Amino acid sequence: MQIETWQQLCAAVDAGVLGENQWIEHKKDIPRGKNTSGELAKDLASLSVEGGLLVVGAVDKISDSTGLVGVEDPEGLRDRIGQVAENRVKPPLNVVVDVVRDEQEQRPCLLVTVHSSASAPHMVEDRYWGRGATGKRPLADSEVRRLLAERTARAHDFTHELVAMSDEFDPVPPDARRFGHIYLYAKPVMPPTTRVTDVLAPKHPVEWVRGFLPGRANYSRVFQEMLEHRTPHADGLMVSSDWRNERTASSEEYAVQLLLEDDGGLRVSSCEGTREWSGPDATVISPNYHLELAHQVVTTAAGILDTYAGYRGAWTIGVHATGLRGCLSTLAMTNTFRSSDSPFQTSAYTSVTESSTEEMRVKTPAVVERLYSRFTRGLGLDTVFFPYDTFADISAKTDSR
Repeated sequence: MQIETWQQLCAAVDAGVLGENQWIEHKKDIPRGKNTSGELAKDLASLSVEGGLLVVGAVDKISDSTGLVGVEDPEGLRDRIGQVAENRVKPPLNVVVDVVRDEQEQRPCLLVTVHSSASAPHMVEDRYWGRGATGKRPLADSEVRRLLAERTARAHDFTHELVAMSDEFDPVPPDARRFGHIYLYAKPVMPPTTRVTDVLAPKHPVEWVRGFLPGRANYSRVFQEMLEHRTPHADGLMVSSDWRNERTASSEEYAVQLLLEDDGGLRVSSCEGTREWSGPDATVISPNYHLELAHQVVTTAAGILDTYAGYRGAWTIGVHATGLRGCLSTLAMTNTFRSSDSPFQTSAYTSVTESSTEEMRVKTPAVVERLYSRFTRGLGLDTVFFPYDTFADISAKTDSR
């Protein structure tokens, strides 16, 4: 249920759908102070196991909309809630805080949405927290073991799906590959209630991909090329580049494809994980290309599901790159950075992180840094690219030197 206006909030309370229960918690206010912040952290951590809602500005056991008393300084309180979720909960928790205002009475309430977390259970003050019929409670050891085992299994399954893309989601057969390839996968933890592929099927891919691109890429052609051809796929909507009609019939590096899955996941493969350098026998890694591609995938995946399905929950995001061992970076080849003159030491690179729709859209560079920090370190470029602030900075950080 999406609540955007005061009228919708009052209607939900009067209908009895926002009464306190295992998934909904009420707070009249959240005063400043260490103890109060600790209790808030426990509330947020407890809701993360199955997902839930914290209504701030409502009296306990609210029975109708007269119990919506509102809060002072909603923006300051929003910031405090975000800081508590990030700094008092372990691992840090992504929450969505919406301010719903009564424009006539000027009494805003805060709706804090805590989506089911892939990292649950979360710890506060050395205890793991969950929910019972009467509210938050410490989890028993047996419950913690079960949830941690489930978390480990989910992470293993996702990584297996990601790595398997090299066999199952690549337009070039393994024995025909000359270059290293990149596989990116962004998957919502909980499938959205709206099947986004049904919504987008009538639209041309240019409408639901290009609309979320962060800007013109300097090292990456991929999304423009992907918009050229719809390709039938059993698992969703796929678009791909017409790579065989590029310079030669074997221009492998131009092969790119994107699949929007029925459950909201977004898969992308690119055959330019490495590229040719001054001759067919020499290949190099363009870190700029890798980071630009990842940035575009992260912001596009979140933008599509937020816009067309209203999904604002948790995600698991991963990158798997192959054919890297022995390759130098393009920056080493141009003598731009002497620290990067050692070849990459492993044949493949795999990295997985967790995020939220809001972070993916608003703090995309932070997500890309978690995915690729070890990769740039492996190229001797660990202090070159990160941190960065905008999409344009990916190229600016190297072009300006």
